[in-house]
Amino acid sequence: MSTKMKRNILFAAMAAMLEFAFVFGGCASQSGSAAPTGETVGGQPSQAAAPASSGSMSLDEAIAQAAAQMEARLPARTEVALISVSSPSASFSQYVLDGLEAALVRSGNLVVVDRANLDKVRAELGFQMTGEVSDASAKSIGQMVGAGAIVTGSLSNIGTLFRLTFKAIEVERAVVAVSFPADIANDERVRALLGQGGNAALPRSSAQQNSTQGTAAGSGTAQAPAAPARPVIQAAPGALYVGDALQGEMDLLDALDWIGLNAKSGGKYTIALGRDEAITPTELSYGGKTLTITLKSAGGEHTVSFEGANPSYSLFNVKSGVTFTLEDGVTLRGTQNSAAKSLVEVTGGRFVMNGGAITGNKEHNRGGGGVYMASGTFTMNGGTISGNTTSGDRGGGVYVASGSFTMSGGVINENTSGSLFTGEGGGVYVKGTFTMSGGTISGNTSRRTLGGGGGVYVQGTFTMNGGTISGNTSGKGGGVYVEGTFTMREGTISGNTADNLAGSGYGGGVYVTGTSFTMSGGSISGNTANSGGGVYVERAIFTKSGKGGVIYGSNADEANRARADDQGHAVYWYYPYNDSKKRNTTARAATAMDSTKNGPAGGWE
Repeated sequence: MSTKMKRNILFAAMAAMLEFAFVFGGCASQSGSAAPTGETVGGQPSQAAAPASSGSMSLDEAIAQAAAQMEARLPARTEVALISVSSPSASFSQYVLDGLEAALVRSGNLVVVDRANLDKVRAELGFQMTGEVSDASAKSIGQMVGAGAIVTGSLSNIGTLFRLTFKAIEVERAVVAVSFPADIANDERVRALLGQGGNAALPRSSAQQNSTQGTAAGSGTAQAPAAPARPVIQAAPGALYVGDALQGEMDLLDALDWIGLNAKSGGKYTIALGRDEAITPTELSYGGKTLTITLKSAGGEHTVSFEGANPSYSLFNVKSGVTFTLEDGVTLRGTQNSAAKSLVEVTGGRFVMNGGAITGNKEHNRGGGGVYMASGTFTMNGGTISGNTTSGDRGGGVYVASGSFTMSGGVINENTSGSLFTGEGGGVYVKGTFTMSGGTISGNTSRRTLGGGGGVYVQGTFTMNGGTISGNTSGKGGGVYVEGTFTMREGTISGNTADNLAGSGYGGGVYVTGTSFTMSGGSISGNTANSGGGVYVERAIFTKSGKGGVIYGSNADEANRARADDQGHAVYWYYPYNDSKKRNTTARAATAMDSTKNGPAGGWE
């Protein structure tokens, strides 16, 4: 994965090892298994964690039961390194590690690596994590610490109780062998270990945390650098599924880390959000493996947003081999602080939007306030892309720099591209192929005075088989601007406006230049411009079949309007310094038009 993003396979493995924030199981005492008995995790039989006693248990009971689980699930005489317990107190973390070591040494079934020898290894690992690392390099972690398994822990606040979770990872296979959550009482011993802050909400340790100790601020020992605080969220975490098999409850980044550790080519993973989350920019890249990740809600509406006010990378970057699917109930929300990137970036992968929302982002300079696709495919079957802005030239809602965009449903509305004088494609900008069979593109604005495409700007091929493009505004092509080939078979283009600061505009509904505009169905109505109220074609062939499609003129209630009769209320065809043709009255379904013919023979007035 990208060095910049710091989320390669080794990074995911070490994030899991050094901070452990997987929170398996629910809050109830009978939950907490890594997967249902008999299911598989990463291709290996999963282990059902022992349930906590009714309500809660003491800290010492939790440590003892965790040790018993490790002894039962790890091969005898496995060398185990006790790396860290993430908590707000060094005293608490030290107590848990000491207790776990004592329990394992007492039983004698596992060999515990001397923790006094781990500090140098931690420092060396921290240095090596900064570079690009292959999947195979993850095996070197075990060799460096001289252990067959690495154990970590995490403490989180779940209201009146605390959840202490232990995890053991078999380093050679990079799979989770044991996951044991326990709800512990906030008793006198726990309060003493945590200090006055024992009841405070505990932030999740980020995968980007600089700490190599695994503990946050506390008393009694030297402190590691603190991780950035996360928003305090009281709701339950979400859940991760492989197919229909539940792997456990965990937050979004933990689920993605788990996939990085356990993914097999062709796998299908579903992450069901149980709460709002703020995350660091994340690459979805798995070493060339082919897999699908679906993000949906576990119930209700949940939001995923940037952690921090000024992110420098996209919220999600979909790489080659990955299909990322967004479903109903999930909103990807951006920032208005001139974020440098889009909310979803596609770089060789595939993004499918079946539902949900992409909203509220202010992209700076490049384009694609909501979605930016450098290469790959984007399919929109539902959902909403709205309220996004780019101060760059292109794509307030969606910018496709290369590849294909297919829209069969959903809404793209109220997006804006450009500054006062520049901007193309207020809703959608596509350099490539755009096919629209359904959905709505409305209320978008391209601010460019002489540019275009309030709703849609296509440099390439645009095929409209259905859907609605309405209420958009730009200097040229209030609804649609095509530099290339536009084929309209069905659908509606209505109520759009082409206007600019000079008091003129071209092609209220459609502006086409370059190759051709062919219309055989659908309707173009109620649009407004200085020239070509409905359609303006420049330096391109225009044909309308006599078998379908309507372009309304000045004689209809749904009239398109130009500034004057000589500017073509319905259609204006223009070839600079050579010829111009116009039609003011409605070109009905039976009316054929052809720019290669003059006068009535071509359908002109």
